[in-house]
Amino acid sequence: TAPQGAGGASVTEDGALALADAAQELTEHVEAEDGDDLCVEMSVILAVEMSTQPFKTFHFDGILGLGLDGLTMNRNFSAYDMLVRGGKIGASHFGVFLTEGEDGEESEIAMGGINEKRMLDALKWAPVAMADLGYWQVHIAAVRINGVELDVCKDGTCRGVVDTGTSHLGIPAPHDGEFADLLTRDAGDLLDCRLSEAPEIEFEFADFNLTLHPFNYMRRLPLREGVSVSSAQGVYVPSAETNATLGLPSSGDAVWGNTTN
Repeated sequence: TAPQGAGGASVTEDGALALADAAQELTEHVEAEDGDDLCVEMSVILAVEMSTQPFKTFHFDGILGLGLDGLTMNRNFSAYDMLVRGGKIGASHFGVFLTEGEDGEESEIAMGGINEKRMLDALKWAPVAMADLGYWQVHIAAVRINGVELDVCKDGTCRGVVDTGTSHLGIPAPHDGEFADLLTRDAGDLLDCRLSEAPEIEFEFADFNLTLHPFNYMRRLPLREGVSVSSAQGVYVPSAETNATLGLPSSGDAVWGNTTN
């Protein structure tokens, strides 16, 4: 039973997180809570040719990018920024809720605020680190598994990207192997790995801690023997002051998962 990523985030444009030539002008329709449509003209990138793999297996028609300006071609390519600048939403916030879809529950993005019906507790905020790179990236003070602090963030330069575009938990080498050893469990007779007795993962931020339980990070289905969902390339975010270990080759287990937030 291999771990997976899980999560959700609420973000604000002022820099806090609660976690091309081929373009043409299109009108983006976003349905408001009161049933009205929010229309905004924006630029999008269209694919004129796509490979069979992996795109044929996808069950979606496009990608709604919600990164910061550093990842956009210009501000006109950001649906979120265009809604804010056009005065279409009341606040420069958005909230993401992701679900496995059990019992008919659906995922959602709340533009202009958060859906309080989805909250289990009050929001907690963390400042965005190195926002010019365009990622919703935060400083991580420490990482613990079952209450034991690991070496991965002890050098003080540790950061993590909260990315709703992936269901994986990415760990820089050489620490990826240690995470895999501590979190992987034999599925045995379990049909749902989220029910396994596995450790808690705790991420320490400046003002609060985030705890992931096995049902948050485990895959639902066990992996067959010899099957891996890891990335041999590991995880790398270019930076002048990043973890020294990011320059090392991955041991092949840097990314786990298959889901979420």
